[in-house]
Amino acid sequence: MVNPDNNQPEQYLYNNFVFKNFFVKEDKTNPLLDVTFDGVHILNRDIVASKPRILVKLKDESHFLLLSDTASLKVQVHFPGDPADVYRNFYFGNNMRFIPATSGADNTASIEFTPFFPEDGEYELKISGKDLVGNRAGNIEYKVTFNVLNTPMISNMLNYPNPFNTSTAFVFTLTGSVVPQNIRKQLITITDKIVR
Repeated sequence: MVNPDNNQPEQYLYNNFVFKNFFVKEDKTNPLLDVTFDGVHILNRDIVASKPRILVKLKDESHFLLLSDTASLKVQVHFPGDPADVYRNFYFGNNMRFIPATSGADNTASIEFTPFFPEDGEYELKISGKDLVGNRAGNIEYKVTFNVLNTPMISNMLNYPNPFNTSTAFVFTLTGSVVPQNIRKQLITITDKIVR
């Protein structure tokens, strides 16, 4: 209606109406899910700290339907020793915090998850997410299997290149529930002489 409050006196009002059909395209685009452990994308069966900082991000392309509902994300963990199909649900509270999307320009909701995995063994993290329309982040849930070793030790100590002439890089796996304050490396010849 062009003159809805009759602000302009008119003899005929029928020509002030416009009827137009329009189509609203349904949102069928899936949101994107990203999961990192202590800032790293891990592979299946990687070793993880017993107190990791897991960051889950769910990003949607919609600029109007902000991801602001905690029901859009679900976090579950399978613990070692539990039956194969049993997952423990985690809820928002002390060790899990929901950060809603605040602007349509970057419609990303996040979860900061800081669990404690007390026992050694193989765990599996399962996360599912969806946008406000119900589009799921993939046809199946995100799943990753990881290992926790609370015993303090250094393993998988390798250097590359080997043999070397002037320089080499050392790569190792450090496990345990507490990061050591000091680590000492010694480079020794095959006759037990300390080089450096």
